[in-house]
Amino acid sequence: MGARMITVGSSKSRMIPEGFPVERAREQFVEQLYRMGELAAPQGITVAIEPIRPSSTNFINTIGQAAQLCGMTGHDSVKVMADYYQMHGAGDGVEEVIRYGELIRHLHTIELERKCYPQNAEDEGQRRLFAAYRGERASIEGADFTTVETARAALAALKSYAGSKE
Repeated sequence: MGARMITVGSSKSRMIPEGFPVERAREQFVEQLYRMGELAAPQGITVAIEPIRPSSTNFINTIGQAAQLCGMTGHDSVKVMADYYQMHGAGDGVEEVIRYGELIRHLHTIELERKCYPQNAEDEGQRRLFAAYRGERASIEGADFTTVETARAALAALKSYAGSKE
């Protein structure tokens, strides 16, 4: 298939049940991430942990928490992704992208207010985010494209943000 990255998101599948020991959940998750890394590495695939905002799950909400679990795996194929929408919901700022930049391998972005594909090439929040991001992979998410013009505007905005790297 040519896949180069697998993202581990899925807020419901990693919800820690009430009464289950958090430390045990962390150990189980790290074990599974390591196994995934072992399977992914020979294929040249990176496993990226996606932090999900606290309103959606009770486990791995911030980039820092994902980075900690990444470190606990000790596997070179296990990294972190940053999702602008999830970051906003967890209170993570661009500083976290800078702090954990060496671990972040993928970036998702979205226009926060309208929850759609970003189209404003001058959006300062997006420009700061992309300037802080050290990786090469970025994608957009949000509502479906409605027109070819919407898709073109989103592509132009992404190119503008990527060009804002210093």
